[in-house]
Amino acid sequence: NGIPWLALLALAQQRGKATLLVNALYQEMSVGTDVLARLDAFFVRDPLSAAYVKRLGIECREAPDSIVAARFSEPPRITFDGGLVVTDWVKKRDGDVGAAMTALMADPSSEAPPSFYPLHSETARTAWDRACADIATAGAVISGRYHGLYLALLAGVPVVPMASNSWKVDAFVKAWGLPVGPCADARAARAALKGQETEFRDAAERMAAARTLPIFDVLGQGSEDTDETREVARLRSDVAGQPDALAADALTVAKRRLREAAMRVDLLSGKVPGRARGPFGRILRRLSG
Repeated sequence: NGIPWLALLALAQQRGKATLLVNALYQEMSVGTDVLARLDAFFVRDPLSAAYVKRLGIECREAPDSIVAARFSEPPRITFDGGLVVTDWVKKRDGDVGAAMTALMADPSSEAPPSFYPLHSETARTAWDRACADIATAGAVISGRYHGLYLALLAGVPVVPMASNSWKVDAFVKAWGLPVGPCADARAARAALKGQETEFRDAAERMAAARTLPIFDVLGQGSEDTDETREVARLRSDVAGQPDALAADALTVAKRRLREAAMRVDLLSGKVPGRARGPFGRILRRLSG
């Protein structure tokens, strides 16, 4: 819940490093504020976090989520032809939001069933730069993901937020002045989209005007002969290699899932599973023993 990051910041401060906490949701943290008070920059991404931090007696600034500064690409990977798009949701809301959105997608009475566009998937991880272009081809979005809300407004598409596992969705609605609050009923969410085009357009325009983020200004710009310049060049090179790294990671995940599926088959057929790695393998060996 963020405590490891605070510990890392505390260590950096002990070493005399500049420390920044950026793009943060800060909610109901039961830790001391010494680390926060010593930060060189503290940026939260929503008004509810900002109000909470200031009640703790700590200074912070509010800025949009860093997705607004992402370099998205064209053309779209998928075209929705102006239809309704439904994203996935946080797992803790499987019982209400997940059930409602699944029922909406499976509704046999719907003349135009929505398209499913999961944001937590292997494809989304490796083709994220096309997400904004994809969403722009939709007529409306219902999303149980915080970044699904951002993608919709960045694409200029009306969106209804579904309830989540923190105050981030409520904060998004407040920050951007959405005419529709967090829902738990997907059918009600779909109905709530009607007649709100002007409000959504205004919110999208405000977000478009906020795409330049000030969160690293405290670090300065450096010069030709500084370590900072070399570090920025190294980081730029690292980021350029991310798509390949993500693809390799996705392949590793796929291989692991294939091994787990094979072990399940062995277990069900009465065979003793091999030396599987990780907690899943230990559970299988215990069950078979």
